[in-house]
Amino acid sequence: MKIDIITLHRVRNYGSSLQTLATQNYLRKKGCKTEIIDYYPERYTSLGLLKRLKNKSERLANNPILLFGARCVISVSYVKKKLVFDSFLRKYIKMTSKTYRTENELLRNVPKADAYCTGSDQVWNSYWNEGVDRPLYLSFLPESAYKFSYAASIGTSKLSDKEKSQVVPLLKEYRHITVRENNGVEILNDAGIPNTLQMLDPTLL
Repeated sequence: MKIDIITLHRVRNYGSSLQTLATQNYLRKKGCKTEIIDYYPERYTSLGLLKRLKNKSERLANNPILLFGARCVISVSYVKKKLVFDSFLRKYIKMTSKTYRTENELLRNVPKADAYCTGSDQVWNSYWNEGVDRPLYLSFLPESAYKFSYAASIGTSKLSDKEKSQVVPLLKEYRHITVRENNGVEILNDAGIPNTLQMLDPTLL
């Protein structure tokens, strides 16, 4: 069986990289072929991060000179992170040959697999993702596709009514859903998604 995984593998930090590796390797140990869907939206690129720096602080948003200085200083660390973490991905992570920037690109060229997994990390955190990021809910797949999640994190204490209206129809297409935190179980059960289970982060399997 081939399982394609969508997760936050392009976020350049140790936690995101290691949970990607752990999910991939655990499924391989179970006899599955795995591939990480290389979903790489603009907000994760170095340029995208620099553009969004003003959203992180009211002082930066209101002071263009301070914002420019902060971008100059932090761009050095972004370059270093790109070199380090992109090298890790190339060496240890099996990704799709195509990189996808948007939901439309995924819809036009759907990765082929027997089942699809939304992996761990803050994949369902609308604050972190600057809104509901539909591909992380496998929106590009037909309803008949076999979809499941492993230790997905919502990263908040509740969903707004607007979020519920967007994510509940997508989550109802999943065959199995597991989340990382206990409150994630409560949130989804309250939203009408029953039988949600709490599971360990893949790095702890």
